[in-house]
Amino acid sequence: MENLIKRILVKALSRRAYTKYLKHQIKLREDEVAILCPHNSGEAYLICSAIDSFKKKHGVDKVILIGGKKYHQQIFEMFTHQIDRYFFLEEEYLYRPKYYLDVKKGTFFLSTNGLWHTLINHGIAHFDVLKICAHLGKDVELSTPLIQEKYQISAQDKFDRLSLTKGKTVLISPEAISAKSLPISFWQKICEKLRIKGYDVFLNIMYKKNEIEGVKTDYLNFSEAFLFAQMCGHVIALRSGFCEVISGANVNFHIIYNDLSHSTYSMKPIIKKNLTEYVFNEQSSDDLINDILKSF
Repeated sequence: MENLIKRILVKALSRRAYTKYLKHQIKLREDEVAILCPHNSGEAYLICSAIDSFKKKHGVDKVILIGGKKYHQQIFEMFTHQIDRYFFLEEEYLYRPKYYLDVKKGTFFLSTNGLWHTLINHGIAHFDVLKICAHLGKDVELSTPLIQEKYQISAQDKFDRLSLTKGKTVLISPEAISAKSLPISFWQKICEKLRIKGYDVFLNIMYKKNEIEGVKTDYLNFSEAFLFAQMCGHVIALRSGFCEVISGANVNFHIIYNDLSHSTYSMKPIIKKNLTEYVFNEQSSDDLINDILKSF
């Protein structure tokens, strides 16, 4: 009952009063910037990995991140060595405080704006749009995540339990929220041919319907997935936010584009080496499989 009353009172606050209330709740100081982060996993990861560059560009000593999605915590945990504090609001509350689209100390900064979809729709590359809207700077440097020890242990335990071979396992990621799925038969053929070539195959999926008979799978959080990919050595993925989350891993990447524009969402500005990208065409899917398998 006490929490319900508090929610009702908070919802009734004016924007000015809510801004003051939130500043007090997170203890926002005059030398800090609080970044409101409404993004999906890929953009949230890139912002986190660019925090050091963001601080240097804007002369900010400390940054607070405020997320609005449940999985943001998994991403923020990967960068606690750069993020000074992080908090969570229900997504509807992310836009309640008075925020700025320019970076000002002691205020809330919204890391997206009305230009986002306009720029994307005009063919501006996705990463360039993020750099513009989130004020990351043209020459932003992306940092590698620092994975907590508990996730290092759990990732290794899962890898060992599944009896996978380090450096000769292929992590397959066939799911995406923002892109149309590929036929399950496409993934079945890839898995079968990889096993014939002597590779272990691991399927990274959330939904049981995407299981493939005889292929090993398990649930991985983002920190575990980053380490798991490194242990596997190879990744074949449908383009999704998951690609950004593991982009700092030292692996051979094979990323497939379906209905997402390859030119707009290419990972080449983010993954500088060991990356091959493909565009799916159902009419020539067997040729695509053969192209991918040439690298194995």
